[in-house]
Amino acid sequence: MDVPCSEFAEFKRIVGELRVVDDQITHKLNTVVPTRSNVDDVSAKASCAALWEQMNTVHAQRTAAMHKCLTQITAEVKEQKSALGQADVDLRAQQGKGKASVDGRKLREKQALARDITRELMAEEILQEQTAKIFKDRCGRYFTPSS
Repeated sequence: MDVPCSEFAEFKRIVGELRVVDDQITHKLNTVVPTRSNVDDVSAKASCAALWEQMNTVHAQRTAAMHKCLTQITAEVKEQKSALGQADVDLRAQQGKGKASVDGRKLREKQALARDITRELMAEEILQEQTAKIFKDRCGRYFTPSS
């Protein structure tokens, strides 16, 4: 899935769609981990292995998309700074002081977008850790991931 980098709202929406697996991890685990009522209907090892593979695939897609966007936006920021002849510093200190041109405002917007994507990437790391913990708590006795 192609994640748009220049519009944070659209970026966030697409990333949210890619987080469905993590959002539904408890429900998925309830269906793949055997209980007294469905012990004969479920192959826990195969189900846990398939869910682990699905989680890792989605995690890799999201992380790669976020890094791609962050790299792209960072390059655009450096390019705009170079075009404006400014040092590689954050322009928030000049914000609201009437010193910024239209190009300066666009540069600040790009810097803000880079910060937002960086925050999303940090949230992604936490989400992946929590999802892995829930998975290991429920599937740990049936399946041990190799990585």
